[in-house]
Amino acid sequence: MVLPLLASVSYAQEGFLATSRDPYALYAENRYIRYAEGFAGRRAMYDRLGQFQSFGTFGIRWNETRDSYTRDKIDAGVGLSQLNSHSQILFQDRLFNVTFRSLTVARQRYGDQYMAMTVGRNISTTFTPLVLNQLQYGGLRVDYHTPRYDTTILLTRGGRLGSPQFSDFLGDIQGNQELSPVIMYGGNWVGRFGALRLGSTFFRQLQSNVKSGPSSLRVGDVPYPELRTPTQITVRVTDDSPRDKGGTVVVNADIFIHGVSDGDESGFTSARDRADVDTAYDGGLEPTITGQLSSGRWVADGPDEHIDIVFDLSGLPDGLIGQQAEIEVLVDGDYRIAVRQLHDFHTTAGDIEPRSWPSPTPFPGTTNVAFKDRPYDEEPFYTVVRSDGSPVPDGIAEIVRFEHAIPTAQTFYGVNLQLNTKRFSLNGEWVFNDQDFKFPTEQGSRHDEMAKAGYLTAVGRFGAGGNVGAEVFRIDPTYGGWYDSKRGGLILFTDVKGNVKTGEHLGNDALTQEYRIYD
Repeated sequence: MVLPLLASVSYAQEGFLATSRDPYALYAENRYIRYAEGFAGRRAMYDRLGQFQSFGTFGIRWNETRDSYTRDKIDAGVGLSQLNSHSQILFQDRLFNVTFRSLTVARQRYGDQYMAMTVGRNISTTFTPLVLNQLQYGGLRVDYHTPRYDTTILLTRGGRLGSPQFSDFLGDIQGNQELSPVIMYGGNWVGRFGALRLGSTFFRQLQSNVKSGPSSLRVGDVPYPELRTPTQITVRVTDDSPRDKGGTVVVNADIFIHGVSDGDESGFTSARDRADVDTAYDGGLEPTITGQLSSGRWVADGPDEHIDIVFDLSGLPDGLIGQQAEIEVLVDGDYRIAVRQLHDFHTTAGDIEPRSWPSPTPFPGTTNVAFKDRPYDEEPFYTVVRSDGSPVPDGIAEIVRFEHAIPTAQTFYGVNLQLNTKRFSLNGEWVFNDQDFKFPTEQGSRHDEMAKAGYLTAVGRFGAGGNVGAEVFRIDPTYGGWYDSKRGGLILFTDVKGNVKTGEHLGNDALTQEYRIYD
């Protein structure tokens, strides 16, 4: 099965609601139509299935195709450039970049219905306060209006045209293909019912790769399938409220690793007392813990102290492909737990070099879009768990258990309302944010986490007596991109970049950055 996503924009001379057309064109009845010199020409445009779309010319074509048999073809030695799977944008350079100056708005009217199709960059785009607000959106936007409702549909592979973000919304007449595109798409609907307006919102942000199956266009995937099992996982525990007294305490930690080797599943753990038939004890997995040691416990208090728990996975059996890693930390007090991994990377020269996630190395010019706004941190970490409130250590440690995984997608589902009368107004919104994670290998296990946000604002107007208002709201700490997100976007990672038309280039510096959805 081949799953295509085709976004095609043509600059038409016909009414967009003209749906009936005589299949037989009698030339004696048609006037000769002359276009101004320099326009790209008038010709019939058809989609992949041969169906007529419009008269005009393509300004941009964007194809996303995933093949169900991609993995089998790769294993059989088929090269990436020969695969059906690809992420490709094709521009008609002269039309889009010169004639229309990288921004095109086509607007049509039929009675009291309107439609506008916009393609380009730096388009101010907002859905709702809790879902999307991009002042420099770049991509495809379609707006449809009737007296009863409004609808907006978005589709983009880059937040800004010409920006240094990976998965940039750029192309040329030959076509650029991304290896691990970041894709955003969604829709917003608003219905009007007298003084009441009801709305619904859907918005998805994901990172895929062209070697993934069709499901990667829904839940995302790792940046490339050759991503290897981590050789080391470091868990850093810090004081989550460094200005308060108390700090945090670590008593012990363990890891549980599950994987597959030659088709057989196996598991290993550093916890001797919890080994069983399916999970064998491996002494090499016992962690090395560093930090301030006090009475047999590790303590961190204040902004300059931390506790590092290092699990060495390099001693696992050769050929084992990791699928899941669960980590337990016995911790007390006000804790903040973050992770970092090392993995082997194979360069085009045949060398193996260690790389990390998150990556400390930015591409030039990525200062404002890099992970945590601190691209030059020597060892950046990704926060996974934080304590509830600011508890002071009381000697009763709790087990905190989490899966080691990287973000691949997030999806917003929301409803909203507005009620406006002469004396009263009510505004509210409630959004679920479903976030997808995957153990960082192609065969890694997936899990998802749900976060919620909402608000309700009421205002009463009493003329000369003034206005009285009240608001209640809730935003989960992991809503929109997880703990470390600064602008609501996913913290995404890649260390493969290149143009497949000239061969698959490996060896570029790794990059971890936030693909933001709020400006």
